[in-house]
Amino acid sequence: MKKTVYSGNKKNLGVSPVIGVILMVAISVVLAVSLYMMLPHVSQSMENEPAVTFVSHKNNGNNWTLEVVTERPINPINIKYALIDKNGSVIVSGAQFPTNSSIEDDNGIKWIDYNGDGKLSTNDEIEINGSKIGIKSGTTFKITAGAMGYCELPY
Repeated sequence: MKKTVYSGNKKNLGVSPVIGVILMVAISVVLAVSLYMMLPHVSQSMENEPAVTFVSHKNNGNNWTLEVVTERPINPINIKYALIDKNGSVIVSGAQFPTNSSIEDDNGIKWIDYNGDGKLSTNDEIEINGSKIGIKSGTTFKITAGAMGYCELPY
């Protein structure tokens, strides 16, 4: 076997360990700073959509009442909803939430604004008339825009 001896030719040498460590630290700092710059935007977009919780009550037949619990009032103009059956098939998607209190929409959804502030607030109710478009038990009512929340309609 032949041993290679350093002949003074720098083309055969790699980067020194000190320079290599400095480059790795610099790359890590750049990655950390870029992630830090992106994260505030992600958290701000999540803060814009308040969470909504529903307390569900089954009335007679195919009618349900959902009592609303939310962290802050939500303008109904910004809300869209979906109805998904128990098999995961979409019955209604992207429907505009009723903006007038106590008026039932074409899908049998009615919002009752108990405190009269014109916004979806805690203690307001959503009534679902299941016979209007054939909604059955096990259907999920889901808010898809303007807020985050869903509720499965009980049997």
